[in-house]
Amino acid sequence: MLKKIGNVLFHNLGLKIVALVASIILWFVIININDPEITRNFSSAVVIENQEALEAQGKTFEVVGGNTAYFTVRAKRSVMKNLSESDFRATADMVNLQDSNKVPINVTALRYNGQLEITKITKYLDIATEDLQSGQYIISAEWTGEPAKGYVVQNLTVTPNVLKVSGPESIVSTIDRVVATVSVNNITSDISDSVIPQLYDKDGRVMDTTRLNLNLSSVVVRAEISSVKEVGISVEAGGTPAEGYEVTKIMYSPETIKVMGDTATLNALSTVTIPPEVLDVTDATEDVSVVIDITAYLPEGVSLVDAKQKDIDLVAVIDPLPEEEQEQTGEE
Repeated sequence: MLKKIGNVLFHNLGLKIVALVASIILWFVIININDPEITRNFSSAVVIENQEALEAQGKTFEVVGGNTAYFTVRAKRSVMKNLSESDFRATADMVNLQDSNKVPINVTALRYNGQLEITKITKYLDIATEDLQSGQYIISAEWTGEPAKGYVVQNLTVTPNVLKVSGPESIVSTIDRVVATVSVNNITSDISDSVIPQLYDKDGRVMDTTRLNLNLSSVVVRAEISSVKEVGISVEAGGTPAEGYEVTKIMYSPETIKVMGDTATLNALSTVTIPPEVLDVTDATEDVSVVIDITAYLPEGVSLVDAKQKDIDLVAVIDPLPEEEQEQTGEE
């Protein structure tokens, strides 16, 4: 029995081996025909990792030539049809920076990892490095528009009022000022608004802050709005001129001033009175002139609209008495 079985197994053994190999090859051919391997191009935005490694060296960088990685993927057609660019992640680790200007790109599959063959077309992320610079800048406040008629901006405040900036030296070194601007158009009362500070260079142009790190994204600007009123000035001379002389006229310039304050206080104010002792003509035989600071005589809570117009010129005109009046004075 065993002999018969052996004869059957080994009869035409070469042909049987050839047939087996052919069957295996045919099986692989059929499999590959039904689900062949194909190649497809993909791209992915490069994610930069460990930027702090460069910052620790006092450096910053800018990507040059684009930050898109291109690569090819080889996989079974059944797998490939389910792949999209979101299934891949391209990274550039700053720890691996080479020659100060290029970082190797690593592309990984987020799924089907063991069934893919990835070939990188873009192998490096090209960058330009530069020294890192930091600075602190006082934030000044400005306004746009005009308050309602009869009102003015009395005061502006910014909170917080210091901006910390860091970034490429070539950019930070051109910062001239930082401004937070609030609109007061047709406003009749105090306002507070959240404002994004703007950086200006030495030529007065608004700067692009894309590559800068700012410690503040916004600040609060408060605008104090006050009523405005034009009021007159009242002046009298103090003392008595020399014998035979009199005060014939008192002149002052300007004759009116614009002041601001709360509405109730301004409604009660029509004239700013200068005390007589300010314009002292005692024993005077010629004109007496003085320049005063009008702000010293304004009521509490009232100020000038234009602080530069605080100086007021006062003049007491001194003339001799008419002869008949002098004679009458002498007779007495």
